[in-house]
Amino acid sequence: MAGVTRGSGILEPFLSRRRAAKADALIPDEVRGGRILDVGCGLDPLFLRKVTFAHKFGVDQLRPVGEGAGVALYTVFDAETSPRFPFRDHSFDVVTMLTVLEHLQESLALSILDAVYEVLKPGCFLILTTPPPRTDHVLRVMARFNLVSKEEIEEHDRTYNAGQLRELFERTRFSTDALEIGHFELFMNVWARIRKPRYPRSAQGDSVSA
Repeated sequence: MAGVTRGSGILEPFLSRRRAAKADALIPDEVRGGRILDVGCGLDPLFLRKVTFAHKFGVDQLRPVGEGAGVALYTVFDAETSPRFPFRDHSFDVVTMLTVLEHLQESLALSILDAVYEVLKPGCFLILTTPPPRTDHVLRVMARFNLVSKEEIEEHDRTYNAGQLRELFERTRFSTDALEIGHFELFMNVWARIRKPRYPRSAQGDSVSA
């Protein structure tokens, strides 16, 4: 059976379940009757299979193994060659990115966050997790002992602490006034939840109604 990430790692299934549980806990109950998109859903879309949501979609650069539990998968999506997701604008109530951001160069991260903004409904949420810089050395040691996936760790481009995440979002169309950030797994991971403004922002950054 394929793992939840590329490569092997004794703790990978456990860590993936913890990330999935944290993301699930951040989803408001009132939106679960809508549509969720998991960006970078992985070879085995564990989070999508576990989360309670009416309509579940995932995109990943690699082709996932299974499509069970009502998951509708657009199996292959390469953000480096396509600037937009293959979905209508304003079509998702929640978008998740679990341990994805650290694999992206900053310019690509900003492009994907812009694409997320487009597919989110106004007033709805992006939820992400990412390891902070303090974990770099620890994760590489764990990879040497096959506790986490060596392939995944070697592809880390950069990691973000809470302040760096805020600075990244300040360069997007999201408003950091709606940004929440916290830690889990003994401060070994960062979570963030940000709500798309209900109204478009003006050139000066203020929200305006139509």
